[in-house]
Amino acid sequence: MSVELLLTEISGISKKYDSIYKKTGSYFNIFDIVNIESDEVKICKVICELINKNGSHCQGDLYLRLFVKYVLQIDFSEYDFEKACVYPEYRTSNNRRIDIVIKTDNKFIPIEVKIYANDQKEQCYDYYKEAKNSNLYYLTLYGSIPSGNSANKLTPVSNENKLYGYKEISTISFESQIITWLSKCLEDQETIRIASIREIIFQ
Repeated sequence: MSVELLLTEISGISKKYDSIYKKTGSYFNIFDIVNIESDEVKICKVICELINKNGSHCQGDLYLRLFVKYVLQIDFSEYDFEKACVYPEYRTSNNRRIDIVIKTDNKFIPIEVKIYANDQKEQCYDYYKEAKNSNLYYLTLYGSIPSGNSANKLTPVSNENKLYGYKEISTISFESQIITWLSKCLEDQETIRIASIREIIFQ
């Protein structure tokens, strides 16, 4: 196939999808419109509202249960779900702010979110010190590990001089775990029936 023919076919496909997107409203995305798609604070507020069992979605702990299963991938008892509280911008004892915290009577789960911002000095180390029966979760676009500057004093995991991460930190990503979680939320029959919740999760 010639390059010219290939480009013609690609152009035709692109126009077809452009037409579909226009007719179905797929170009209309509130996160793009208000320019928060890379705003860590606002994105964290959306996640917190979904996993808050008392959130305005009125779906109880449905999204929290899916978050624990597909993002955190840890054991959570019924008692943990009953007692779980979710906090955005949780203030630590040394006046730092953890992006998301899930707290029960016997767990303190800190989640630090990095989209484009840089790590601060010993940030991950300080946040891990707050954890209780949990690692620190480090959420990035593609599952990156924190900088040595941030994870200083934590236990490096390496092999043949290659650093893979830190023992006390669980890396998670928007690309993998968060997308999977949101997809599972969209599969729920109640979510499917409630247009306002369904469309925000889809976007």
